[in-house]
Amino acid sequence: MRSQPGTVNVLVPVGSLGAGVREQEIAYGIAQGAHVIATDAGSTDSGAAYLAKGMSKNNRGAVKRDLTILMKAQAQARIPIVIGTAGQAGGDLNVDWTRDIVLEIAKELDLRPKIAMLYAEQSKDTIKTLNAAGKIRALPPLGPLTDKTIDECDHIVAAMGVEPFIAALENGADIIVGGRATDTAVLACYPIMKGAGWGAAWHAG
Repeated sequence: MRSQPGTVNVLVPVGSLGAGVREQEIAYGIAQGAHVIATDAGSTDSGAAYLAKGMSKNNRGAVKRDLTILMKAQAQARIPIVIGTAGQAGGDLNVDWTRDIVLEIAKELDLRPKIAMLYAEQSKDTIKTLNAAGKIRALPPLGPLTDKTIDECDHIVAAMGVEPFIAALENGADIIVGGRATDTAVLACYPIMKGAGWGAAWHAG
């Protein structure tokens, strides 16, 4: 069944970029009236090592294969691709790793998409300042955050909501490579930008 007038349709091709996009499913979703392709690219389930090392659990070949299918579809349908938690953990190295794959594919396919990069890493000085101002509260049973703990971190990321993604979409991005973000934000950003209710969009996401 094709989409109904007044709806906003989000095509979610895979649970984690690199896990296996199916070309026929993408074609079907677009034929049914998809307005945006939105996908998460990571997970906390695999632990913190992928953030610390700037590596992806899904291998490069698998991610490139999925992105190639999605970028071909994007170029033909002229709908944006929104990626969150790029490179498994969403740190700056993970985002840049994904960007390099996108640029490689664009060159191979002779595409010139407008690409938005959203970085989520936070400086240690910023975290310390916020902590000193009482803006950071630990979840039980953990105790207060200390400067020593902050200094011991290799990478610190904040989970983005819909706002950075909406800003990129409003500025005409064809492909958004986002750092650490909630899965719901990646899926809800386009509907919210188009006027859908936050509650319904977030719940659907």
